[in-house]
Amino acid sequence: MGLERGPRFVLDTARKTSMFCTAVNMPGRQITTVDRTIGMVTQAMPYGFVEDDVTMTFRLDQDYTAFTYFYVWQQAILGNEYFEVNFKNTYAKDITISQLRKDQNNNDSAIYKVKLIDAFPKSIQSIQLADASQDTIVEMTVDIAYTRWETAQ
Repeated sequence: MGLERGPRFVLDTARKTSMFCTAVNMPGRQITTVDRTIGMVTQAMPYGFVEDDVTMTFRLDQDYTAFTYFYVWQQAILGNEYFEVNFKNTYAKDITISQLRKDQNNNDSAIYKVKLIDAFPKSIQSIQLADASQDTIVEMTVDIAYTRWETAQ
């Protein structure tokens, strides 16, 4: 048994953009608490949880394939020219993120998967273009919001 090397992963829902994904953070969860005092003892008592957005970084090809994919998805959220937000069930999708490793036949196999339920691109970060970064690969970052996550099979 050894430590896993990263990053090796695939995004199932965004197959077209998976090959351009260079980094993704697996979702985490924080238990929210409130202090409760009984007598002289104060202790943290859980009452809920908070889940952070998932951040994904993509390389951009000359056609801006990854950018276009997420931009069109955001347009489906905002709706028509009057920017009326659509209902979540019309634009939210499940995304499965799998951490991969090579097996003995040099094939990729998933060792851990999470499913982001009702996910959508909350933000597309600005893309930096600079004279100093000529001849480098242009990248973009997308923050994905979701209702909840679970481990997947």
